[in-house]
Amino acid sequence: MLIYRKGKLLLQIKALVILLYGVRKILIENIKGYKIAQKVIYIYPISSQFSKLSINDYLSLDDTEELTELLGKISIDLERAAYHKDEQAILNDTEIGSTKEQREDRFENAIIYSIVYNISGVVLFVLSFMLRIDNIILQIILLLHPLLGLAIIAVTKGMVRLFAKLDSSAYRSIYLGIFFSELCLINGVLDSGKAYSNTNLWWQEIVGGVVFFLISMAVLFKMPTRVIFIQLFFVLLFAVGYGFGSALEINYILK
Repeated sequence: MLIYRKGKLLLQIKALVILLYGVRKILIENIKGYKIAQKVIYIYPISSQFSKLSINDYLSLDDTEELTELLGKISIDLERAAYHKDEQAILNDTEIGSTKEQREDRFENAIIYSIVYNISGVVLFVLSFMLRIDNIILQIILLLHPLLGLAIIAVTKGMVRLFAKLDSSAYRSIYLGIFFSELCLINGVLDSGKAYSNTNLWWQEIVGGVVFFLISMAVLFKMPTRVIFIQLFFVLLFAVGYGFGSALEINYILK
């Protein structure tokens, strides 16, 4: 067994014992895998009948490398395994490209698109939210930016999504880029006091939100059902934000 006691590790036979606010045990053959977070290592069992083990603040231990090396020998890194599984699904998807080389190129391009898009959202945030730049070209770009994100999802055939876990998924996400641009849309008008002189904007907000929702669902339509459900929260969140922000912005631009 592996005994963990105040930063000291001893490898023995058949069981993993971690002394952490008491003693907890799990047989090595009952370990599904592990995940390494910023300050915690989680050890997951193969069944819910066993408890998940947590090693808090593992970076402060003297033998951190020995612990992580040992975990790598007796189990698998679940985040790395999940990433590899997604990557293989992408590289074997003939809808993305007819050859493996083509799929690899498009996968690399999808990563670049997501990075550039999220950076562009940050740039818009700096220009509009922090520097308070107010001109019609910037306002139009802010209006189109969330829709451009949906176009990227469509063009990359789902390799880019509204949300994906960067540590454990090969799929890329653009939620930060959309969030920043919608935040700027709403704040830019409300903060300057130019909005809501018109109290009949509610129907425009509904139309804007419905348009964003329908486009999003059309883009996500070919994805697996479980993926659509995961994305649905962000679809609804961004639909509300876009409906509210776009109505205010269009009303301001037209005036």
